[in-house]
Amino acid sequence: AAPAWREAYVAAHASRDWPGMLAVGDAAVRAGRATGAADVFEPRARRAYRTALLRAHRQGSRDGVLAAGEAFGRLGDHDVERMARAEAAKLAIRAEAVARRRAGAL
Repeated sequence: AAPAWREAYVAAHASRDWPGMLAVGDAAVRAGRATGAADVFEPRARRAYRTALLRAHRQGSRDGVLAAGEAFGRLGDHDVERMARAEAAKLAIRAEAVARRRAGAL
């Protein structure tokens, strides 16, 4: 499981998008459950989810920030989940403000 996960991680890391890193984190959680090595794979999942969260935020993706936050919640990290919800709300407000400015410029 570890070599396949590492290959997926490298590919997702190179892609620079958040969905790939989120999928890699989910795969790490599944691998940990399947192998009974959650203690090995959970930190890998956290790293992938953290990267997904940062990428989503940088890309202004409300959905990505929410998805990464929910992933942390599934790991029991509800503080990060709450923070992600708050950041997603801020992203939505910013996007709405930009849309209004654009509409007003027409």
